[in-house]
Amino acid sequence: MSLTSILSYNNKDFKGFRELLTESFPAPRIKFHQEIKVAPATTNYMLIGKAFDYLLRFHLEKEYGKKVSARKWVAESALTYFNDRNNGLIHSRGDELSDLTYDELRKLFDDKEERDKLRNQKVKEKFVECQKIHQQFIESKLKNETDLIESALFLARLDDVIRAGPMMKEYINFLPENHLDIDDLKQLTQTCDLEVFKPMKKIILNPTFGEGSNLVGGADADMIVDDMLIDIKVTKELKLTRPHFNQVLGYYLLFLIGGVDNHKDTKIKTLGLYFARHHVLWTIKIDDIANNDEFNKVKDFLKKKVKKTYRQQIA
Repeated sequence: MSLTSILSYNNKDFKGFRELLTESFPAPRIKFHQEIKVAPATTNYMLIGKAFDYLLRFHLEKEYGKKVSARKWVAESALTYFNDRNNGLIHSRGDELSDLTYDELRKLFDDKEERDKLRNQKVKEKFVECQKIHQQFIESKLKNETDLIESALFLARLDDVIRAGPMMKEYINFLPENHLDIDDLKQLTQTCDLEVFKPMKKIILNPTFGEGSNLVGGADADMIVDDMLIDIKVTKELKLTRPHFNQVLGYYLLFLIGGVDNHKDTKIKTLGLYFARHHVLWTIKIDDIANNDEFNKVKDFLKKKVKKTYRQQIA
C-alpha cells in the first residue's frame, strides 16, 4: 500500500476516501494562459519526470548550498536488490573485462546467475560514478553537462525498482541514453529559473513524514521550501487536475499525522505545484482550502481506513 495506490482511481478500497477529498477540498478552478516552453521531445514521460526531479534537486543543492537539507537518494535504496546471494562479484576474468560494455560482457556468460552477478556489479559501479559526477557538479568541476543528465536518467531507473517493485531490476541496462531524452532534460533544466524556489531559510528535499509516511508504507514529497510543500509536474498540459490536487493534499495529510522527519519545527502553510514544461509555480494557502477541523476530520478518516484495510488484507 502506498499513497499513490490509495489515490489511484483503480483502487476501489479507497474510493470513499477520494470522494471525501473531493467533497471536503474542492479543487480551485484555475485557467492558465502561459504557453508551453519545453514541448516533450520523447514519449518517455515517466522516466523524464523522475530524472528531472533529480536534476532539479542537484541544481538547488548547488545554488542554495547550506540552506538545502537533502537526505540520501531514493535510488540508493534500490541497491539492496542488486546484492548477490553469495556476495561474490565476478573477478575471475580479471581487468580484461573492465573496458567492455554490459551487453558485450553478458554474452560471455551463459549462466543466468553469472549474468545477474555481472549486472549487480555494473549497477553498483554506475551508482558510484553517479555520486562522483554529482559531487563534481556541486563543486563546479564537472566539464560535461551531459554526464549529469545521464546520471539522472540512471538514478530515475533505479527509482522504479523501489517504487514499482524489484521485478523492475530486470529492465536496468547500460545502453547509451536516448539523445532525445538528454535534449529534453537539458531544455527543461535551462528553462527552470531557480529563483522561484529561493528559500528564506531552508529547502527540504524529498521530505518524509514520520508516522504519516510509515502509515502508507513510505512516502516522500518532492520538496518543502520554507513553509511551502511543492510537487513537481513534468506534464505537457498546464492545468490543475483533481489527481494533481489530491497528491499535494495527500502529502499534507501525512504531514499532519507525523510532521516532517528531522525538521519537527517545520510548518506547512502553502501547497504548490511546479509545472516544469511551462515554468509555472501555482500555489494555494492551506487556509484558503479548508479550516483545521476539516483537515483533521479527513486525516483521522485516512488513518482509520488504512489500518482497517491493512487488517483485512492480512486476515
